[in-house]
Amino acid sequence: RRLWPSTLREQMVAVLMPLLLLACGTLGYVLTHIGEEAILDEKGSSLQGVNRTQLLRLKALGGFDGLEARAQAGHTASPLVDQGGSADKAARVARLNGVLRGLSDEIAAAFPGVGLGFYHRELDAIVTYGPASQFGDKVGMAIAPDHPGRQVMQTGQPAVQSGQQVRGDILNAMMPIEAGGNVVGYVWANQLLEHVQDDLARMRRAVLLVTSLVILVGVGLVIVLATHLTREVATVERGMKVLATDLSHRLPALQGE
Repeated sequence: RRLWPSTLREQMVAVLMPLLLLACGTLGYVLTHIGEEAILDEKGSSLQGVNRTQLLRLKALGGFDGLEARAQAGHTASPLVDQGGSADKAARVARLNGVLRGLSDEIAAAFPGVGLGFYHRELDAIVTYGPASQFGDKVGMAIAPDHPGRQVMQTGQPAVQSGQQVRGDILNAMMPIEAGGNVVGYVWANQLLEHVQDDLARMRRAVLLVTSLVILVGVGLVIVLATHLTREVATVERGMKVLATDLSHRLPALQGE
């Protein structure tokens, strides 16, 4: 009871202030959550747009089969099939990489900060990863058994996931490569999460600034409102104190209650 304010004005401020802070804090949290989801969705959609570009370019080249058939017909130095008739994985990966590396680098140059490439399901290997100057050493590698790319190839459905993958901690968008009704691989486009976090941090700062301004304005309005609503009560209180010693005193006419 000793801690509770004694005047009506202070009591109104004590009640309204926590409500204001709770409302503004909740609003700031909701806006931050919605903003984060919107940024991640926008990033994922942009990366899937890069994937669609890769798929269209691959289709124009005849797909994996068309590229390999063309290379085999060219009788180039590194054969696609060894003398025993078994598929030479390293030679096939090298052949596909030789054709697709330039394509991946060209698309990657149009989207700075984005890593992209093609995965061959039969060869179970990365056949290109652009920009090659940064990720060329990944060519020929197989993705981990729990890599989300395997789920994309199994289900034939696009996916956007974040986490630790071949490149590192990334936001990774993937689309299946289909040929003859079968999924023969997948394409991906990814971006380091630290770059995405920069956008999220700017959004959080903006929400914090707006929320802080709303709180400051709200505090001022609460004080003004409490003062206005208790002004006539204070007039009556002062008048009663005067009446205690002067019964001829008259209180001014007041509106409302």
